[in-house]
Amino acid sequence: MAITTATGPVTVVEGRTLQPGREADYHSWVQRTIAASERFPGIQGVTVLAPRAGQPGQRFLVIRFVDEAAKGMWVSSEEWTALAHEAAEFSTPHVQTASGLEPWFVLPDQIVTAPPKWKMFLTIIPSAYVISSVVVLLLDRFLHDWPFLMLNLIVTVLLGYLLTYAGLPLSTRLLHAWLYPQGSVSQ
Repeated sequence: MAITTATGPVTVVEGRTLQPGREADYHSWVQRTIAASERFPGIQGVTVLAPRAGQPGQRFLVIRFVDEAAKGMWVSSEEWTALAHEAAEFSTPHVQTASGLEPWFVLPDQIVTAPPKWKMFLTIIPSAYVISSVVVLLLDRFLHDWPFLMLNLIVTVLLGYLLTYAGLPLSTRLLHAWLYPQGSVSQ
């Protein structure tokens, strides 16, 4: 599945199904992949996801890029080509690409039809409203004499952080049945 736009951050979920007994090969490959990514411009980070219970052969790398162009440079680079060829010797790839906020709405271990953008918009609103209201009230109480631009920067940083780590995960969990009605997720 590929969901992309011309600009903005891009996330690639590099799923791999390992051949039995090849966990050490995968671990070594991940270390080399992370080292190569740290030297590569345009990569914002790599996250390694642990296997889920009942799926010991499944592994995931989440690679974040500044934009589609950076992703394209990485995918066509000699480093990645060599790494992907090496990984093919002990695993089968399953890759998904998403941009913007869509990674919150795409599950890495299933083929998913992303919800319509209007549903994503409505899912974000309650969390953003509650979090921004609390942050603004607290900051106004303690930092009411600070310059507007400084307060706005603090609100923006806290809003982004709290939406990423609390608001959006909670909203998507609570609204899962509405976001993914039967038929939009297939195994």
